[in-house]
Amino acid sequence: MEAACRYQAPEPPPPKRQPNADFFNALAQPWGDSAAVDQLATTAAPMLAGFSFALIGIVLSTPTALRWPDLAVLLLVAAGIVLTLTVQFGSIARRWAIAPADWRELLAIAPESDLDALANAGPGAVKKQGRWMVWTRVAFNVGLVLLLVAVAVGLVPPRAHHAMPTTREAAIALALVGAAAQAAVTLVVGVRDWLWNREVSKPVRT
Repeated sequence: MEAACRYQAPEPPPPKRQPNADFFNALAQPWGDSAAVDQLATTAAPMLAGFSFALIGIVLSTPTALRWPDLAVLLLVAAGIVLTLTVQFGSIARRWAIAPADWRELLAIAPESDLDALANAGPGAVKKQGRWMVWTRVAFNVGLVLLLVAVAVGLVPPRAHHAMPTTREAAIALALVGAAAQAAVTLVVGVRDWLWNREVSKPVRT
């Protein structure tokens, strides 16, 4: 009986320290941004790069049908290369991607001695992923602008044509308007991403 009275339940272990909640906000915001950039790099960019290189063959096979075939080929090559770089940048960004749920699970099973190292490595990974996501989006937008301008150049008929059909003029105008709109989107989104990564790069208290 005395032995039973002297028994004391073991004290629960102290709770593990967790990084500041601001770090999880940096991982989760903007909502869906990482998935959206991943779609650009894995689906849209490869398709448009292949389309650009395919158009080069068409232009070279019918150079007399275009007023500036060499300029069109130059723009298509540049567009294909930049869109291919989009795939590379997206692949690098995915190397640094980490979901908030995965990060919380890692912290839950990590020993106390590793928490400081994780707290320092996490924000660095977020910063690197954000930087490469910016490069991925900018490369995609620049490649798309080059492709649209190349299409507009390719639609211009040779000088032998006395009058350009109205529908052809409309198609050229639409391509150029699309290129201008895409350039504006590139500028606006680029500034937004720069501001966002500047915010994420601020020191995180643990």
